[in-house]
Amino acid sequence: MCKNIWKATKVNLRNIKVPYFVTMLYFGFMLIQNVAQLAIARSGVDMSTNGEVSAGNSFYVLIVLAAIFIPAVNYSRIITLGGKRHYFLCGSLVTYGLLAIAASLANTAYHVVYDRYVIAAGYFDPNLFSGGVGNLMVVFGWTSHGIVVVFLQQTAFMFLLAVVVHTVTAIQGKWYGWVANALIVAIIALLVSTAGPSPALLALAILHHNALLQIISCLVLAFALYALSKPIFARKAI
Repeated sequence: MCKNIWKATKVNLRNIKVPYFVTMLYFGFMLIQNVAQLAIARSGVDMSTNGEVSAGNSFYVLIVLAAIFIPAVNYSRIITLGGKRHYFLCGSLVTYGLLAIAASLANTAYHVVYDRYVIAAGYFDPNLFSGGVGNLMVVFGWTSHGIVVVFLQQTAFMFLLAVVVHTVTAIQGKWYGWVANALIVAIIALLVSTAGPSPALLALAILHHNALLQIISCLVLAFALYALSKPIFARKAI
């Protein structure tokens, strides 16, 4: 059983070349922009009223694209090759876990090596993006818990993000897919329009100040949502 799950995992990891390419392309573009802005600031140009978006955020693109590509493309490949739906589901879950770890590690490393240097240099407005550099781990307030905890919080959040996108992708084309899309739009609108989010909405957005609770919430929600996707794939055509 574990062998078949690992086979499905390897198929997924090998067959998401488009998400890999798009992510690295976007990362390269953002990195050039980050370095260019830093060079301009170091040359003496006043950038104190500006901020920059961290290239480390690019690794979130990999999570989202992979979670779209796997159910939309790899599912039919694995089933066509003789794989069972159960192995696909379990293998995909392992895939998202590995991708979340890798993407979180990459963004954490970028933040430690580059973002912190730029923030400490003080070239950009510290009131923008919590120090002048808009990395999501800083914006979400995770960096207050230390780098190891940040990595774990971000990994849990990325894992949940992958499962959400995976499930939403799987239900497209069905009536309940349109209902789910409407609910997601309504939730986002509510979060954006609420001036003072309630603790329930903050928990929904996975921004809880307690790191352990945030990690556990992400994992519980991810596994619960993934369990709901099983009947979807049981009836999903190849």
